[in-house]
Amino acid sequence: MSALVKNNYGYILLLFSLMGGAIANTPGTHEFTFNVTVPKNTCEIAIKGTSNNVVDFGNIPLHKFKKDASDGKLKLPFTVTLSKCKTKNFENNYLTLEGNYTQNDGFLDDPGKTFAVRISKKDNAKPADQDFITNTNKVIWNNIVEDQLSKDFYAYVMCKNNTVNCAVDDNIGKFKATLTLTYIAD
Repeated sequence: MSALVKNNYGYILLLFSLMGGAIANTPGTHEFTFNVTVPKNTCEIAIKGTSNNVVDFGNIPLHKFKKDASDGKLKLPFTVTLSKCKTKNFENNYLTLEGNYTQNDGFLDDPGKTFAVRISKKDNAKPADQDFITNTNKVIWNNIVEDQLSKDFYAYVMCKNNTVNCAVDDNIGKFKATLTLTYIAD
């Protein structure tokens, strides 16, 4: 009985195999292959600030933290440029920005300060604006268009929210915020 079942399956497989060959050779049909490549890096990303991949605020006198940091007046522009893109279809693609987001309402690698670096698309952003990139609002650039592959942003040195004057001795010394841009093809 089991030999008969094996033979029946063998005949059935042979029958399907013969039918498949007949369909492929039928006039009016054509066989074709799809090729897809998923590139590792869809676009190269470059940042132009005070130099390539750097936005350097230089020396900021402590007294500037008294009012200017609270008012959003300590800012530098920078441009993000996409190049050598391996696609012209940017639908649903976007860039994210991540770094050491602190309780100081911005990015800062050095703990113990009462300020942080905040990133916005707005030229005259105020600390209360909802436009800033945060640890939960990481998308810095969406709706990318093929003929507009550069976008301007602003880096602000701002006091922690609800801190009117961050001109305190704890803020003396060097500070750094290291940020990472990631291109997402979704």
